[in-house]
Amino acid sequence: RVCKNDSLHIENEDIPALGGHSHPLIKIDAKEASCDTDGNIEYWYCETCDKYYSDDKASEELTKTDTIVKTTGHDYGEWTVVTEATATTDGLKIRVCKKNSTHIEKEVIPKTSPVDDKKDNGSSTTGDKKDNGTTAPTTEEKKDNSPATPVNVGQEVTDVVTGAVFMAVGKEGNEPSVAFKATDTKSTTIVIPVTVKAANGVEYKVVSVADNAFKDNKNIKKITIPASVKSIGKNAFKGCKNLKTVIIKTTKLTKKSVGANAFKGIHKKAKVKVPKKKLKDYKKILKKAGINGKKQKITK
Repeated sequence: RVCKNDSLHIENEDIPALGGHSHPLIKIDAKEASCDTDGNIEYWYCETCDKYYSDDKASEELTKTDTIVKTTGHDYGEWTVVTEATATTDGLKIRVCKKNSTHIEKEVIPKTSPVDDKKDNGSSTTGDKKDNGTTAPTTEEKKDNSPATPVNVGQEVTDVVTGAVFMAVGKEGNEPSVAFKATDTKSTTIVIPVTVKAANGVEYKVVSVADNAFKDNKNIKKITIPASVKSIGKNAFKGCKNLKTVIIKTTKLTKKSVGANAFKGIHKKAKVKVPKKKLKDYKKILKKAGINGKKQKITK
C-alpha cells in the first residue's frame, strides 16, 4: 500500500499461495499386494517434478516408500502326499498357498529302508531259498501295477495338487474328463488347470466349469479359464462381486455352452481378456451372460 502523503513510501505484505499444482498429475490406481509382489496405495504422480501426492489436489506430498504396500508372503496349507515312497523310489508331497493356488511347494519323501534279506536267511524250516525271478508278486505289488480306474460320471474327483473338487462328466477322446465344481480355498487368484490328478493316479482333462461353481465367492479376484474348457455352467461366477480380472484362453465357447447369468454380478469394473480371434463373438456371448456393465470391458 502507498502513503498518501509521499508515494515513495510503500508498504509490502506477502499473500500466501493458494496451493495446488501447476503440472498435470497422473493417477496411479491402488494394487493389492500378492504373495510375492509388492502392491501400492492409490496416489498421484508428477513426472515433471518427480514427486508423489496423496490426492489430485497435490495437498500432501508423499515419498515413494509411502506408496508401497509390502508383499504379504505365502500362506501354505497342510502337506498332501502325492506319491508314497517305496523301497526303491522316492515319494513326493506338496502344499498349496491359500492366497494363490498356483504357488505350490514340493518336497521329496526319501525312499523307505529296504528289507534286510540277511534276517530271513535260515529262518525257514525248508532251508535257504533263492529268488529266481519266478516268485509271485505280493498283494501290494499287484495293487501298484494295476491300472487305476476313473470314477463314474457324476462322481466327485479331488485334485491332489490344489484340493479343488471336480465332477466326472465322461470322456474327451480317450481321456476321462471333469468339470470344475468347487473349492474351499480362500485364494484371491485361481488358475483352473488343464488336467487334474486324483489320489489313485488317474488324470482327468478339465473341459468345463460346473453350474454354481464359484457362485457368491467373495474371495476370488482373478480367474484364468484354460484352453481345454468347452462350457461354463449357469451362475458359475454369479455374485463374485470382487472378481475384477477374467482371463479366458479357450476358443471353444458358444452361445449355447455358456449358461445363463454365468458372470452376472461380478465386479462393476471387471476386465475380461479373450482370444483375439474370438473377440467379436465372445463380446456377444459374455454380455448375454452378465458382463454388460458400463465400466466392464471385454478386450483381446
